[in-house]
Amino acid sequence: MHKDIFKIILAAGFLCALINTPLYAEFVFLKDGTIIEGTITGDAADSITIYTKEKQTKKVYRSQIMRVLYTEFKMSRVYIQKRDGQGFAAYLVDEDRTTYTFRKELYKPEEFTVKREEVLFMAEKNPSGLKGEPGTTSVELAWLPPYDAVKKYNIYMSQKKGTGYVLAQSSGGKSATVKDLKSNTTYYFLVKSVDADGYESGPSNELSVLTLNRPPEKFLITRVEKLSKGGYTFEWNEASDPDGKVSGYRIYRRKSGKMELISETKKRSFTVPRSEEIGDIYITAFDELKAESGIVKVYDPYIPEMIVSANPAFLLTTGKLKDIFSFGFGVTFKLEVSNYILSRLELAPELSVYYLMAEDDFNTPESSLDFMMLVPLMFNAGYAFYPFSELAVIPYASAGVMAVYYDYNYFDIPASEDTNRNELVFDPAAGVGISLRYGVSENISLNLGIGYSMFFEEDENLGFMTVSFGAGMNF
Repeated sequence: MHKDIFKIILAAGFLCALINTPLYAEFVFLKDGTIIEGTITGDAADSITIYTKEKQTKKVYRSQIMRVLYTEFKMSRVYIQKRDGQGFAAYLVDEDRTTYTFRKELYKPEEFTVKREEVLFMAEKNPSGLKGEPGTTSVELAWLPPYDAVKKYNIYMSQKKGTGYVLAQSSGGKSATVKDLKSNTTYYFLVKSVDADGYESGPSNELSVLTLNRPPEKFLITRVEKLSKGGYTFEWNEASDPDGKVSGYRIYRRKSGKMELISETKKRSFTVPRSEEIGDIYITAFDELKAESGIVKVYDPYIPEMIVSANPAFLLTTGKLKDIFSFGFGVTFKLEVSNYILSRLELAPELSVYYLMAEDDFNTPESSLDFMMLVPLMFNAGYAFYPFSELAVIPYASAGVMAVYYDYNYFDIPASEDTNRNELVFDPAAGVGISLRYGVSENISLNLGIGYSMFFEEDENLGFMTVSFGAGMNF
């Protein structure tokens, strides 16, 4: 008796739980073409109650309902290829054992069916296989196209997973590069195709990409002191990181072309013993991702680094000098003294020899100028910037003396004969320019220079531009 009562109570409780358990549906299709996505929370004889994805409760009468799908429904068009060779694009809204049900317009109730046996295959119109290759401030994207023809692809980007997508750009091909991004930042991407009718497909797979980290920037050695007991103490200014935080500094020893780690420190000073050669010591900054800055060499302030270079040059005259000479060529020999007394200070005495061709229209019956040679002896002072670890950009100013050699002919009227004359004068000179120096190896560098110089004669100032390219050897 008691067992029967217990069974009745258990069955009643199970039935109540079954009645009160919410029924879940993906999509509710109404007869007016509306599609409601949500969860069915109530089921009465004449209506159902839906908690929509917009977080609203809505009552729908059964007389309004065309169908309820309890399975996943993708609200995007598919391409249908029939066995008779015909193909079309439509929305698949239902299917059974024998037919597929389609709509041409998703939110209109007009539908049509196609027998399963007539369909060769169906393919989604959205791109697939989205992948990306990150750069520091860009991402290269590539994807697989849908089966049917595509007019263009829209690339969407967000910094939040699954939401907040905005159109980044469009592409006519199966790849694109999204630029002007932040380094060391996570971005999310989707790609949608657009066909000739202007229909935009559903999204591809969502892709998460972390742009590459930028290492800390190079810094300056601010002080190097030779200790009385031997060894050196050196200090440097604080390094900066464009997209992160500097975690510390590494001190290296360079032997036989290889870098050997001596120590890591969070301080901005270090002491090496007398057993170490100060010229073999280098420092880098590293961030929280262990990315390192370019190397900074520690120089002995009493032994400067020297580079001897030879640089063929092309000379282009300006101003009044251009009326006499068109162009010239020559070579510049330079001794660069780097990091002497002050870090990044560049001092460079240089000697150049230029040969200038005379303009033909300058010649007159009375006189003619054949050529001119310029031999400037200049002293340059500049400051080196390092956008990359091996590339120095050096703006400079110069001052010195210019030896000017003229070769000209004139007609001596009393003697009734042509006379050739040579003249050598020395004029003060000054100039400005910028030099690029790239370290190919520890001892060899390439140079590119652009400069403007003037020499000052008694009654006028004459100027010219030079472009030079050459190579140097470090000592």
